Amino acid sequence: MTRSIRFLAAACAACAFTVGAFASENTVPDRVVLVNGDVLLGHVVTQTDESVTLLHDVLGEVSLPRKNVLEVSLAPALSTILAQSSQAQQAAALAAASAISLKQPASPDVDAPAEPEEPKVKWESKIELGANGQQGNSDSTALYAAFSTKRTDDISTFLVEANYRLANEDGDNTSNRFFARERFERRLLKHESRWSAFVQATQEYDQFKDYDFRWTLTVGPQYDIVRNDTTLWNAYLGFGVAQEIGGVDDDINPILLLGTYVEHKFNERVSISARGEYEPVIDDFSNYVLRGNAALTVALNEAKSLNLSIGVADEYQSEPGSAKNNDFYYYAALVYAF
Repeated sequence: MTRSIRFLAAACAACAFTVGAFASENTVPDRVVLVNGDVLLGHVVTQTDESVTLLHDVLGEVSLPRKNVLEVSLAPALSTILAQSSQAQQAAALAAASAISLKQPASPDVDAPAEPEEPKVKWESKIELGANGQQGNSDSTALYAAFSTKRTDDISTFLVEANYRLANEDGDNTSNRFFARERFERRLLKHESRWSAFVQATQEYDQFKDYDFRWTLTVGPQYDIVRNDTTLWNAYLGFGVAQEIGGVDDDINPILLLGTYVEHKFNERVSISARGEYEPVIDDFSNYVLRGNAALTVALNEAKSLNLSIGVADEYQSEPGSAKNNDFYYYAALVYAF
């Protein structure tokens, strides 16, 4: 008796599914979505490259230009429904015969939206120190010191660098100069973009210039001409202001900044970097500053924490007052990176 009831239940389930399938075939319409967002339900009679003909319950037979149709979704074919029905009948009969309860698997949880990854932040800092001296017919000493730190992530770079040099001969200073630069760069549009915006500020003290202190602030766009794992070369154009404090003219003047920067790794231990900048006063292009520097760095250990840096720097000022126009120096320094 129990076995008969099980088979009867299976047969009823199969019949119910089959009736439902044929009902869905008769009730599920085709779906036509128009470009303007309207949705028409009915039976698609024909489709061509020029038009779609739809049999609508209210509008009757409607011919729609293909250019006005965004999407056509056809109802499931009868053969597909029958195949699904046959599979369902077999599953229901097997369940009834073996007294196994068929349960629909729980629908998987909808994945929560992935949280944006935190930008990968990298800090690089270094201290440089170089010195030389001479005693005899003349006594001379020279000191060079520099510090820099750089923070980079996927979309921005922040750099702070400063250097100081002091030279003395027979008790008199022949050079006494401090220079600092702060620079922030951020990529535009997308992370892979070659375009960036930058903000740069500089401060300078030089005992032998006609002013006591000079500062600048500039902003503008930057473009990476080359950017890969071994080479970075960019160019930038900025507009800003500059002021010489303690000199003949203490006015804040508008300036233009045109510059380029390049760094290249020859291998894991040897690299080179260089920067050049042209900085004229906008309303007086005969008053300008040219500065440039280049350095070769060689790692002295596997960890690259101890390096040797050999570099040159030059600054030309068109209107230095009583000082010389050009200031050129070279150095060799030990570098501690951390």
